[in-house]
Amino acid sequence: MIIRLWRALIIVVLLSVAGNAVSAGEKASPAARKADEIIAKHVEAIGGLEKVRAIKTLRAEGRLEQQGIELPFTLWMKRPNRSRMDVDLKFGMIVQSYNGKEAWWVNPLLGITEPSAMPEEFAGPMRRWTDFEGPLVDYKAKGHRAEYVGEEKSDSLTVHKIKLTLADGEVWHMYIDAHTNLEVKRVFPQTYGGETKKMTTWFRGYTTVDGVKIFRVVQGDGPDGNPFTMTLDTFEANVQIDDARFEKP
Repeated sequence: MIIRLWRALIIVVLLSVAGNAVSAGEKASPAARKADEIIAKHVEAIGGLEKVRAIKTLRAEGRLEQQGIELPFTLWMKRPNRSRMDVDLKFGMIVQSYNGKEAWWVNPLLGITEPSAMPEEFAGPMRRWTDFEGPLVDYKAKGHRAEYVGEEKSDSLTVHKIKLTLADGEVWHMYIDAHTNLEVKRVFPQTYGGETKKMTTWFRGYTTVDGVKIFRVVQGDGPDGNPFTMTLDTFEANVQIDDARFEKP
């Protein structure tokens, strides 16, 4: 069962500080204007754009649980798009890193004991998800498009659903709690073994770090269909992180 855990890591390693901002620009459709309005409220709810952008690095420690197995991990993130996650297997270490250009890993569960380039089916999602501020910050400048889909019920919550079309054409749906204005769910496609599935990830238990609200718990199903829970126990913002930590040795 432990071999399934690494598959879930591709999803849960790619956290963001969850900052979102409105981009000014050309004449927009009613759906785009409504999306901007909701995103603006979300920015204020998490602490405001100034505080979000004041966080330059983030270090977190936590636990990944799946099928009764719990593994500790350490996560490092650095602006604008660097991330690394080390997962302690007790008999070895899984490392997943993205330096802004290349995704690489070490995975003893797969017999990968030396730093190696990550296969594209995993490197692609890592490139998309490793955005320190979150995909909605300056989304127009990044080539993304946001549209308001509507209001609906989700897990007993009333949420605003926003369709986000990424620059590469991939479509995500972001769900913003209509009461707290915090993101509570994200639905996105994931290709694994040649098959593309619709994946759902929940964000729960927000905490405040240097004035910015960040989710503590991530839940969902891995690409193999097995549910996981990722709990972030500690956070340190603006710690010194050398760029070399993200580079492939």
